[in-house]
Amino acid sequence: MKRIGMKLIALVLLMTTIFLTPCGVLASEAISNEPTKGFIWEATKGDNSIYLVGTMHPAPNNVNFFNDKINNIIKETDGLATEIDLTDEKNIKELQDYVTNNFSLKNGEIKDLLVGDEEKILCNILLDYKLTYNDISKLNSNGLIMALCNQSYTLNEFTGPMFDLLLQQKYKELNKEVIGLESVKEQMGTLGTDMDSLKKYIDKYDRNLIKEESKYANELFEGYKNGDFNVAEQAIKKHQENIDSYKKLIVDRNIKMADKIEKLSKSSKKYVVAVGYLHYFGEDSIIKLLEKKGYTVKSLN
Repeated sequence: MKRIGMKLIALVLLMTTIFLTPCGVLASEAISNEPTKGFIWEATKGDNSIYLVGTMHPAPNNVNFFNDKINNIIKETDGLATEIDLTDEKNIKELQDYVTNNFSLKNGEIKDLLVGDEEKILCNILLDYKLTYNDISKLNSNGLIMALCNQSYTLNEFTGPMFDLLLQQKYKELNKEVIGLESVKEQMGTLGTDMDSLKKYIDKYDRNLIKEESKYANELFEGYKNGDFNVAEQAIKKHQENIDSYKKLIVDRNIKMADKIEKLSKSSKKYVVAVGYLHYFGEDSIIKLLEKKGYTVKSLN
């Protein structure tokens, strides 16, 4: 339980999973390989401008996110805005409290809530994900789904550092400002799996799911690595298949982030915004929202 619990704290950060590793260790892991192309834009309106950077989280080990354009942006800008500021100890404490209060059962075990063949199917699911029942016995429906998601990334060897965290470390080392576009409460409000949804997942479980998850994660990373806009657009179309989830995870958050990005662009300081790269794609993207506000957004890829 402790092993999975600590992973869950990391997983809910920015909708993904990494281990909460000290920043110095994170930096040492992103080494040697040819830099990713990623996605970079500049949004301008009159005299106001701001850089927009897409991030990848999670990612394989030993990924080098710092291409020449990113390094130049770091030198040129005064501050960094990411989804959540993880350099703020208050945010980490709030996140830990949220996981403790919302991902574990108050009493009993998860099997107590299952009926018929559900417990047997769950055991088979755990075998597929290389987990034991003891790993998840005290988790509720939220915690169990997050644990499976986390393990899916682990099995796919997507346990490298998040670009967002590496950027935050860089800016802190340079004594530059780091701010969050979202609060922990705002981001955690997008999560939630009730027991009925968990039971539907168990009843409809397909062993091919792990392979599909691995394929999708690899496609997303290759798209990011090569700066492939088509991969990103196709991924957003997949998200749109689940209307409620898409609205909660993408649309509503993009609206709020675009409003805050507009305010940052009007500051006397020069900022770069770094959020998950799918937030910049599709008809409801941050870019489309900024364009509606009168900004000209130019790709720097």
